[in-house]
Amino acid sequence: MSTLGDDELSLIFHWINDSNNRNSFSLVCKRWLRVRVKPVYFDDVGDDGICAIANGCSKFCKVSLRRRRKSIGNVGFISIVNKSAQGLTNLDLGRCSLISDQALEVIGTVRTIWVLKLDCCSLITKLFLNRFIRSLAFKSNGYMR
Repeated sequence: MSTLGDDELSLIFHWINDSNNRNSFSLVCKRWLRVRVKPVYFDDVGDDGICAIANGCSKFCKVSLRRRRKSIGNVGFISIVNKSAQGLTNLDLGRCSLISDQALEVIGTVRTIWVLKLDCCSLITKLFLNRFIRSLAFKSNGYMR
């Protein structure tokens, strides 16, 4: 019997929905821990590629589209958010020059995001950002239906 590679183990790992189980498995097996924290990098990917990744890997919890992402716009970003909405906790869009206010509207519907980085996103307006922040504060105070 041959051993599973990290890629195969990672695919199995992503089927475990309960984060407590993921953490427990990572404590007893070094390979599970390595697979659990192993980042996946996609270079030179545009909206079509991001949509394909989102369709194939819908259990992302941390997504970073920082810097080299001059070809990812609202379509790819919205696809990632919609497919990963149940478990998405960290989202880094720093220096994504094609992400606009329209994309932030989608983020506002996801309740699991704890970290959101938007530095140097030139298409996101201050007016929209202020309104977005007020709506998040409103939701966190328990006034959302």
